[in-house]
Amino acid sequence: MVDESTYALKQDLTVAVTSVVTPVRRTWTKGMLPGVFPVPLTLARTVERWPFDSYHTGPITVTLFVGASQTPERANVTFNDLVGGWKINVTRVNPANDSSPYIIELRRAASTMVFAVVILSIFVAIAVAGLYVAIQTFRHPTSFQSPLATWYAAMLFAVVPLRNALPGSPAFGSWIDLTIVLWVLVALVASMLLYIAAWQRALSNARASTSP
Repeated sequence: MVDESTYALKQDLTVAVTSVVTPVRRTWTKGMLPGVFPVPLTLARTVERWPFDSYHTGPITVTLFVGASQTPERANVTFNDLVGGWKINVTRVNPANDSSPYIIELRRAASTMVFAVVILSIFVAIAVAGLYVAIQTFRHPTSFQSPLATWYAAMLFAVVPLRNALPGSPAFGSWIDLTIVLWVLVALVASMLLYIAAWQRALSNARASTSP
């Protein structure tokens, strides 16, 4: 279809890509250099399952119209996986039919999922550490250290930036917000209040020991 010396088209060429979104159609006349153009695709699935979410497109077909007759010919397409952090799988609606439409499935790469699990584990570790220090301080008020109050505030304000740094920016209201992030915030606030109660208890004990 392309001249070997000029890389120009030998005949008129029209490429039509159909999917669930509005079909895309591009036409080049004889002697032109065929260009590159984007094709929008709609991905369907529930994003709340992050980082175990996966997405798929609707049926995709690529049809060529060559020459003056413009007879449609179904084209075989090569897909290149160039999307970082994702694993792409391309299948046909009917694997037994070579002209069957394509379907693209996307899943997060294993490295992305491991990174997400590590960050979520850090959330849990922060909450456990905060509760442990607060409980031990409340049980032994003499070990109260006032600078640790700012430590609780720093951990509390670090949760949201860490959550927003998760790969793929999970949508607010995902399962991690309801099962991990929310309870980490509750644990940190409860720990801070318990630590303040330990401070009040230590102060009361100090006053009682100095009173005549």
